[in-house]
Amino acid sequence: MPRDWPREAAICGYWFTAPDSAWTPPPGLVDFLASGPRPIYVGFGSMVGANPEQTLRTVLGAVRRAGVRAIVASGWGGMHHSDVPDFVFPVESISS
Repeated sequence: MPRDWPREAAICGYWFTAPDSAWTPPPGLVDFLASGPRPIYVGFGSMVGANPEQTLRTVLGAVRRAGVRAIVASGWGGMHHSDVPDFVFPVESISS
């Protein structure tokens, strides 16, 4: 533990929850995964950005330049996925 942390601070590590046996993937995800090379995952979780549309444009540009497919999870980021290229699968979140 860092020396400047108070004694009552504790490092708990990762928290894992039991998988949800009733979980099913979002519509279209299985088809997207089967339709080409393995994608990368870009997720924003609880991050809120000042300019979500610019963030999405930046991500799409990076994915395009890298020549990969991607699952882009906007989380709380406020990104609207109405017009994304076919090499991107947009979701708000994915969890099991």
